[in-house]
Amino acid sequence: MEDMDNKNTVLFVDDEIGVLNALERALFGEAYRCVFASSGMEALKIMEEEAISVIVTDMRMPGMDGLKLLRAVKEKYPDVVKIVLSGYAQISQVLSTINQIDIFKFILKPWDTEAELQPILQKAVEYYNLQQESKKAKDTLEKRNALYQGSLKKVEERLKQHKVDFNNSRRLCNVVMKDIKEIIKEHGAEEDGALEEIIKKIDEMQTLYDSYLEALPLEYDVFPVKRLIEGLTSQMQENDLAYMADIKEDRDKFHNVKCYGNFKLVHRIISYVISYTKKPQFIKKPKILTTIQDGHLCFVISIALIEGEDTAYKKHGFYRDMNMLQEVCKATNLVMCIAEEQQQIVVKIQIPIQS
Repeated sequence: MEDMDNKNTVLFVDDEIGVLNALERALFGEAYRCVFASSGMEALKIMEEEAISVIVTDMRMPGMDGLKLLRAVKEKYPDVVKIVLSGYAQISQVLSTINQIDIFKFILKPWDTEAELQPILQKAVEYYNLQQESKKAKDTLEKRNALYQGSLKKVEERLKQHKVDFNNSRRLCNVVMKDIKEIIKEHGAEEDGALEEIIKKIDEMQTLYDSYLEALPLEYDVFPVKRLIEGLTSQMQENDLAYMADIKEDRDKFHNVKCYGNFKLVHRIISYVISYTKKPQFIKKPKILTTIQDGHLCFVISIALIEGEDTAYKKHGFYRDMNMLQEVCKATNLVMCIAEEQQQIVVKIQIPIQS
């Protein structure tokens, strides 16, 4: 079926040639094309070759009458708007037609062109176009939904593969760490307690690495500072670090402040630094300050080493142990800075604030 041009096409069907000629004269110059058929069979043949928007048919015709024609149109071309133009106004047939076929309008002969026929045809064409636009919009929506579902499935498959990759990374890391421990045990250590200390450090690194993997793929969200402080306080109390009272005092000060980041990872990094100060080479109570600077919530932890001949060695060990933690921060939206001020090591962890 070919559409002759961009205009809508209205098909008129009547066995009286005089009626068709009168319609052609009355509707000359309308915005839609008019085509004419003198029988139901001819009308169906035209509809096979052209895209018809509206059909206007007489009811009483020899051979195929109007009702049979409209039934055929309804079955083959359900979108076509159907109008009856007839001089036969027997109420039983009108009701039968309306009940069996979705008739748009029933016009009686003789018709009033300007007051009745033209307005009805215009509304019928508009109704047809509205149906087609709605159908196209529905088809477009269904296609977009199918594409969306396909894309979503691909994302889910990729995410599933990412999780597999993460688990493989963790497994390989565990194998490497295990091998390192075995090698150290085989060769031993010269100083008393050195072997245990090395293995302990490896365990700490593995725990930190596992914490990062567990947070993958990283998802960032808004969380209240109060939640972070309460979480740190609870964990530090379990580790018998009573100085967390310094942070608890800041809980109300930042009551309405919210940060943006991966809560689990932020909590793990800060708690790791604070727990690290429990090591014997540090003075037991570090100074902890919580401030807001340049759109960031800053945890500033000042740590003092116990002075001795091996102070430089211990300081070097601290920087080495913090190196992996800094690398984790680089992989997120956190900033971690380490500096020395007045014989103290100052660790600053910056978390973006949600504006």
